[in-house]
Amino acid sequence: MGESPWGFDSPLAHQQHISPLTTHFEYSLRHLGELVVRENGRLCGSPQDGYLVLDRAKFRASFAADVDQETAAFMADSQVPWGLSALSGAISEPAWRTKPSWYLVVTEDQMIPVAAQRAMAKRASSTIVEVKGSHAIYVSQPGAVAALIEQAAKSMKVAGT
Repeated sequence: MGESPWGFDSPLAHQQHISPLTTHFEYSLRHLGELVVRENGRLCGSPQDGYLVLDRAKFRASFAADVDQETAAFMADSQVPWGLSALSGAISEPAWRTKPSWYLVVTEDQMIPVAAQRAMAKRASSTIVEVKGSHAIYVSQPGAVAALIEQAAKSMKVAGT
């Protein structure tokens, strides 16, 4: 899960960030992505004809290192190219400015460096949980993801929202 386009008008009471790029109102995903690639030097794809096409051979190591080979191959084959123009869209007002958020920092993520995850979580004043795993933590450790969502839901219920 990542940044919500709903911002202030969001029907959501809170957000959970699962190893995402948490955007800031003046940043686009392209800007944040450039920062990530500059820091860790990895990109499991390359631009082609206006799309980011993933390199199947690099996918597992970059994206799903803790997922079994067959599942990672399926994940790589099922990815659709990203339209590069979509990366230029900036969030006008990020929802985390007005809504509580939780962030699952994934310590072996090869797509988003841990330092960048921690910085984004801190900037969003998120409740932070850290687990060892890849960018595909929702596949490799769905229990950790579910626990974060449950923690967020319970805390909101206690808070009365």
